[in-house]
Amino acid sequence: MNNTDFKIGKIEEGRFVIMRQFQSFAEFWIKRNGGLTVSYCLAYNELEITEKIILNLLINRFVEGDEE
Repeated sequence: MNNTDFKIGKIEEGRFVIMRQFQSFAEFWIKRNGGLTVSYCLAYNELEITEKIILNLLINRFVEGDEE
């Protein structure tokens, strides 16, 4: 699994989706109080555990980069 397989796209202001080959796995957004909300799609269950870990690390890295 290569982490470049996953892409993060903007849905609307402050709301993002993480996908691979046009299949979305999760939507996420940052709350006003700074908390992160992640809503997983059904396709997320089809991922292997290592893919789930990479996906969540990419979300965290993206959010931390936005907050700087």
